[in-house]
Amino acid sequence: MTTIPHITDATAADTLNVTGPVLIAFGASWCAPCKAMAPHLERLAVERHGKLTVVKADTEQAPNTAGRYRVRGLPTLVMLKDGAVLASRPGSASYDDLTKWVDGVLVEVA
Repeated sequence: MTTIPHITDATAADTLNVTGPVLIAFGASWCAPCKAMAPHLERLAVERHGKLTVVKADTEQAPNTAGRYRVRGLPTLVMLKDGAVLASRPGSASYDDLTKWVDGVLVEVA
């Protein structure tokens, strides 16, 4: 069972305009690297619950949202804070790389 909510173009505005940091994981059901990274995102969502909102966006269900954030490849991670883009990162990542990137982005804006 997933702990990460999925967003679509219809639900993106409500979900992404929350206060605090939001990590959007753009992917697709057919994307093998996206599937490989899924357990790392799940772990991050659980460990950072209340401090970081993690959401997934399937580019086939959220093409406008993917375009808004200039997603060009999958997977792509986009970090927001209070609705503003802080950073983005294309490609899959290990759990350690993922947490280092998230922590680095959040430290820069603290």
